[in-house]
Amino acid sequence: EFYDYTSVVNVGFYNKNKDFLYICYDDEKASAYLRKEFGGVVEKVYNSIGISQAKSDFFLIASLFKEGGISADVCSVAQTSIKPLIQDCNLCFVYDSSGVNKNFLFAGKGSSFYEAYLLELIKKQKTMKEHKEFNYESFSSRNAFHTFFLDYYAYNIKEFE
Repeated sequence: EFYDYTSVVNVGFYNKNKDFLYICYDDEKASAYLRKEFGGVVEKVYNSIGISQAKSDFFLIASLFKEGGISADVCSVAQTSIKPLIQDCNLCFVYDSSGVNKNFLFAGKGSSFYEAYLLELIKKQKTMKEHKEFNYESFSSRNAFHTFFLDYYAYNIKEFE
């Protein structure tokens, strides 16, 4: 009731959610975080990704798996606090007419969904690197994420229930 398209106005995400911790990472900090939390192999995969958006997606998934939290695009706005959306919830996605949307994601720490997706991204990057052809559309684009989401829940239906 609080989040339909007609009620959203450009008031800024932070202004309505001031009690959350906000962390921004540049490339260097993201690389150091991955090295510290996952080791050199995951950091190496991250550093081998040549497209900024794909690197950002990879880091996002790794950090959501490791720490849990909320990811919202910089253009996100909020009419009210998002706490009612994530209260008593371990995983939250936004679905619109084009499918699962990566613009707002929430997960508890150690989410099996994000663990599986991170492993899938690592596997994809290694395969693409071997073929010397990186394709963002099939790596971590919205369509690739949507496809993984559907496959994951088709094979893990008990989690979806």
